[in-house]
Amino acid sequence: GLGDRRLKNVLVVLEWSPKSFASRLTKLIPLLHQHFCEEGLTPNAAALRALGVATAPRTKADVDLRIQFSTRLRDAGGIDPEETYYVAVALAEAETLRRVLHTRQATMSSDFALLSIEDGSAIDVTPGAVAVPAPLDTPRKKLALSCLRFVNCDMHYTDDELAGLERAFAGSSIPDRIHFFEDCLRLRRREKYLWGDTPLAKLFTDKAEWHLLEARARLQQMGLALTRLLRSPKNQVDLLALFSRMDKDSDGALTYGETQRLLEDLRLGFSPADIATVVELLDQEERHRITWDGLVGAFALPPELLTIADDAGLDGDLEEQRWVCSNCTFAWNFPGDVECQVCGYGWDGTLHVPSDKWMCDPAMGGCSLFNDESLFYCEICNKSRPNLNNIRF
Repeated sequence: GLGDRRLKNVLVVLEWSPKSFASRLTKLIPLLHQHFCEEGLTPNAAALRALGVATAPRTKADVDLRIQFSTRLRDAGGIDPEETYYVAVALAEAETLRRVLHTRQATMSSDFALLSIEDGSAIDVTPGAVAVPAPLDTPRKKLALSCLRFVNCDMHYTDDELAGLERAFAGSSIPDRIHFFEDCLRLRRREKYLWGDTPLAKLFTDKAEWHLLEARARLQQMGLALTRLLRSPKNQVDLLALFSRMDKDSDGALTYGETQRLLEDLRLGFSPADIATVVELLDQEERHRITWDGLVGAFALPPELLTIADDAGLDGDLEEQRWVCSNCTFAWNFPGDVECQVCGYGWDGTLHVPSDKWMCDPAMGGCSLFNDESLFYCEICNKSRPNLNNIRF
């Protein structure tokens, strides 16, 4: 009932070899037995001593001896890399594991290491570990770290890492990859939320469409900027009305030029070249026409930001809901509009003054200019506002 829970960031990775303890004992005890026999102990006494040093060293000398022979085992060849696992741990869990590493409990546990997720470097390792940490260039280790970085919403990878991720996600469709990544991104605090202009975009795009990556990055950035504009409390943009005004032939679709003018009028901060690139990408069917559905779908605009709740398209039912201005004959005004979107006249044929303006009254010799409420005199003819005698200073 509390909604989605925020995901923790992955900073530390546990590299763990669960079979290393048993494998180490089977190799370490014979070496220690041979060592103690060479020191003059009887075979039975040497076996008992070797077992004690290998499993439960009591003194610092025993620990040092155990580490010395464990190092020989590591140099001779460790555990099979396929028996090593990589686990994302929280910071509190990592601190607990570090505490274990620095107690006698570490001598009775399987080999494990704590790695930095950024570069795979070891932060701390079990004393005398044989199986871990594996070399950084081990394919299994590189792929595991890349996958965990993907879960951690990292967007920057080398070509080799992207190739590994492509093999790992071969069974997942591109929409599923995007859905999973964006869900993880939504549940984390990140400074960057757009992946379209990062190397990760290749993982979310078919190889045959890689030439469209730059255009899609601009589309994603423009969609985010437009969504922020429409969500702003000070927003005065009626996107559907603006679309209707640009649609000169009233066919429910815009030409390339009309779409460019629409996006330029929104003043989202993109250059004309970027806008032209995005407009071409919007025309998925290559008909040189941009429909309302295509515009809203491409920018992924939430329905609540659009003027009409059931604005799935500009069909005949929507056209019947408009009213025609008797002054300028503009035919795409909505029932909720108290004034014409073009000339400012109301449906009753009278000129409506916006709520944040006052009109220099022509009946009193004024020029009919709409002035801001903050002004007491007309900007054009210097006439005082009609209700100035009622204002107290």
